[in-house]
Amino acid sequence: MSEAKIPLHKPETDQTMWEKLRSLFKKKHSGEEPPRRPKKRRPSDPYSGLSEVAVPPPIQNRDESEVFLHHTLEENLERSSRGQDSEGEAASGDILVRHHTLDENIRLARSLSLELRRQSEELRRRSSEYERIANHRDSHSPRSVPSHHPPR
Repeated sequence: MSEAKIPLHKPETDQTMWEKLRSLFKKKHSGEEPPRRPKKRRPSDPYSGLSEVAVPPPIQNRDESEVFLHHTLEENLERSSRGQDSEGEAASGDILVRHHTLDENIRLARSLSLELRRQSEELRRRSSEYERIANHRDSHSPRSVPSHHPPR
Protein backbone atom coordinates (compact mmCIF):
# COMPACT_ATOMS: atom_id res chain seq x y z
CA MET A 1 0.00 0.00 0.00
CA SER A 2 1.19 3.45 -0.76
CA GLU A 3 0.92 6.10 1.88
CA ALA A 4 -1.07 9.21 1.01
CA LYS A 5 0.87 12.39 1.57
CA ILE A 6 -1.07 15.07 3.38
CA PRO A 7 0.16 18.62 2.89
CA LEU A 8 0.96 20.21 6.24
CA HIS A 9 0.09 23.74 5.17
CA LYS A 10 -0.98 25.76 2.21
CA PRO A 11 1.08 28.85 1.39
CA GLU A 12 -2.05 30.91 0.59
CA THR A 13 -3.59 30.17 3.97
CA ASP A 14 -0.36 31.00 5.77
CA GLN A 15 -0.19 34.38 4.04
CA THR A 16 -3.75 35.38 5.01
CA MET A 17 -3.23 34.09 8.53
CA TRP A 18 -0.09 36.23 8.92
CA GLU A 19 -1.89 39.29 7.54
CA LYS A 20 -4.69 38.85 10.06
CA LEU A 21 -2.18 38.39 12.83
CA ARG A 22 -0.22 41.49 11.80
CA SER A 23 -3.38 43.57 11.62
CA LEU A 24 -4.18 42.60 15.19
CA PHE A 25 -0.78 43.76 16.39
CA LYS A 26 -0.72 46.92 14.28
CA LYS A 27 -4.26 47.77 15.43
CA LYS A 28 -5.29 49.02 12.03
CA HIS A 29 -8.42 51.14 12.18
CA SER A 30 -10.46 52.64 9.40
CA GLY A 31 -10.89 56.44 9.33
CA GLU A 32 -14.58 56.16 10.26
CA GLU A 33 -14.01 54.21 13.42
CA PRO A 34 -12.82 56.18 16.48
CA PRO A 35 -9.58 54.86 17.92
CA ARG A 36 -10.09 52.54 20.85
CA ARG A 37 -8.62 53.54 24.14
CA PRO A 38 -7.03 50.80 26.18
CA LYS A 39 -9.12 49.67 29.12
CA LYS A 40 -8.01 50.97 32.46
CA ARG A 41 -6.47 48.05 34.28
CA ARG A 42 -7.38 47.43 37.86
CA PRO A 43 -4.45 46.94 40.21
CA SER A 44 -3.93 43.41 41.48
CA ASP A 45 -3.73 44.78 45.02
CA PRO A 46 -7.21 45.91 46.12
CA TYR A 47 -5.67 48.09 48.87
CA SER A 48 -3.25 49.92 46.57
CA GLY A 49 -5.43 53.04 46.42
CA LEU A 50 -5.88 53.24 50.19
CA SER A 51 -3.68 55.10 52.59
CA GLU A 52 -1.61 53.20 55.13
CA VAL A 53 -3.98 54.30 57.86
CA ALA A 54 -6.97 52.65 56.17
CA VAL A 55 -5.25 49.29 55.62
CA PRO A 56 -5.33 47.02 58.68
CA PRO A 57 -1.94 45.81 59.90
CA PRO A 58 -0.99 42.16 59.40
CA ILE A 59 -2.30 39.91 62.16
CA GLN A 60 1.11 39.08 63.64
CA ASN A 61 1.86 42.82 64.07
CA ARG A 62 -1.41 43.74 65.76
CA ASP A 63 -1.39 44.93 69.33
CA GLU A 64 -2.45 42.04 71.58
CA SER A 65 -4.86 44.22 73.54
CA GLU A 66 -6.79 45.29 70.44
CA VAL A 67 -10.41 44.11 70.31
CA PHE A 68 -12.60 43.99 67.22
CA LEU A 69 -16.38 43.84 66.85
CA HIS A 70 -17.76 41.03 64.73
CA HIS A 71 -21.24 41.09 63.25
CA THR A 72 -22.94 38.72 60.88
CA LEU A 73 -23.71 39.92 57.38
CA GLU A 74 -27.40 40.16 58.29
CA GLU A 75 -26.58 42.33 61.33
CA ASN A 76 -24.42 44.63 59.23
CA LEU A 77 -27.17 44.97 56.61
CA GLU A 78 -29.75 45.75 59.32
CA ARG A 79 -27.44 48.33 60.91
CA SER A 80 -26.73 50.03 57.58
CA SER A 81 -30.45 50.10 56.68
CA ARG A 82 -31.15 51.82 60.03
CA GLY A 83 -28.32 54.26 59.36
CA GLN A 84 -26.13 52.92 62.16
CA ASP A 85 -22.38 52.66 61.87
CA SER A 86 -21.40 48.99 61.64
CA GLU A 87 -18.29 49.71 63.72
CA GLY A 88 -20.19 51.87 66.22
CA GLU A 89 -20.67 51.30 69.93
CA ALA A 90 -21.04 47.75 71.17
CA ALA A 91 -24.63 46.62 71.59
CA SER A 92 -25.59 43.86 74.00
CA GLY A 93 -25.49 41.14 71.32
CA ASP A 94 -22.09 42.08 69.88
CA ILE A 95 -19.27 39.58 70.02
CA LEU A 96 -15.95 41.08 71.03
CA VAL A 97 -13.05 39.29 69.41
CA ARG A 98 -9.34 39.84 69.86
CA HIS A 99 -7.33 38.68 66.88
CA HIS A 100 -4.53 36.32 67.85
CA THR A 101 -0.88 36.79 67.03
CA LEU A 102 0.95 34.25 64.87
CA ASP A 103 2.55 32.65 67.96
CA GLU A 104 -0.83 32.36 69.66
CA ASN A 105 -2.31 30.77 66.55
CA ILE A 106 0.52 28.21 66.46
CA ARG A 107 0.01 27.34 70.15
CA LEU A 108 -3.76 27.10 69.65
CA ALA A 109 -3.29 24.87 66.60
CA ARG A 110 -0.98 22.54 68.56
CA SER A 111 -3.39 22.26 71.48
CA LEU A 112 -6.31 21.70 69.10
CA SER A 113 -4.34 19.02 67.28
CA LEU A 114 -3.58 17.25 70.59
CA GLU A 115 -7.25 17.45 71.61
CA LEU A 116 -8.40 16.04 68.27
CA ARG A 117 -5.88 13.20 68.57
CA ARG A 118 -7.13 12.45 72.11
CA GLN A 119 -10.76 12.40 70.94
CA SER A 120 -9.87 10.16 68.00
CA GLU A 121 -8.14 7.66 70.30
CA GLU A 122 -11.11 7.75 72.68
CA LEU A 123 -13.53 7.03 69.82
CA ARG A 124 -11.37 4.13 68.61
CA ARG A 125 -11.20 2.72 72.14
CA ARG A 126 -14.97 2.97 72.64
CA SER A 127 -15.64 1.48 69.22
CA SER A 128 -13.42 -1.54 69.86
CA GLU A 129 -14.95 -1.95 73.35
CA TYR A 130 -18.45 -1.88 71.88
CA GLU A 131 -17.41 -4.40 69.22
CA ARG A 132 -15.88 -6.69 71.86
CA ILE A 133 -19.04 -6.55 74.00
CA ALA A 134 -21.27 -7.23 70.99
CA ASN A 135 -19.13 -10.21 69.92
CA HIS A 136 -19.10 -11.54 73.50
CA ARG A 137 -22.92 -11.38 73.73
CA ASP A 138 -23.35 -13.07 70.34
CA SER A 139 -20.99 -15.93 71.20
CA HIS A 140 -22.52 -16.65 74.67
CA SER A 141 -26.23 -16.29 73.93
CA PRO A 142 -28.19 -19.17 72.37
CA ARG A 143 -29.75 -18.27 69.04
CA SER A 144 -33.04 -20.14 69.54
CA VAL A 145 -33.99 -18.44 72.82
CA PRO A 146 -35.69 -15.02 72.53
CA SER A 147 -33.73 -12.19 74.07
CA HIS A 148 -36.51 -11.20 76.48
CA HIS A 149 -39.17 -13.20 78.29
CA PRO A 150 -42.53 -11.87 79.44
CA PRO A 151 -42.66 -11.53 83.26
CA ARG A 152 -44.53 -14.30 85.18
